[in-house]
Amino acid sequence: MTETMGAYAGLFGGMILGLLGLFLGNYFLKKKRGLDERHDMMRTKARAASWFFPLAATYVFFVLHLLNVIISIPFMLAMLILVQMGSWACFILYYHYKH
Repeated sequence: MTETMGAYAGLFGGMILGLLGLFLGNYFLKKKRGLDERHDMMRTKARAASWFFPLAATYVFFVLHLLNVIISIPFMLAMLILVQMGSWACFILYYHYKH
């Protein structure tokens, strides 16, 4: 029972903290005039390019499944989210320092 409560607290607490960070980040960017067309271009390009990595990770998980490697579904989904968000963050940093 305690493990379930911790899982719910982490799941919904992480969602709330993530949304709060998104809101506060955009709020402070608007105050410093950081939400311009350069920022929009970086986010759009990074989002488009970062989808290749979760696609590759999905293929890796299918190959592991065909090789009878037992991986739990929550672990697999967590890894896909981690790959997606990590690749998106890396591309944001790449486009930020490129221009």
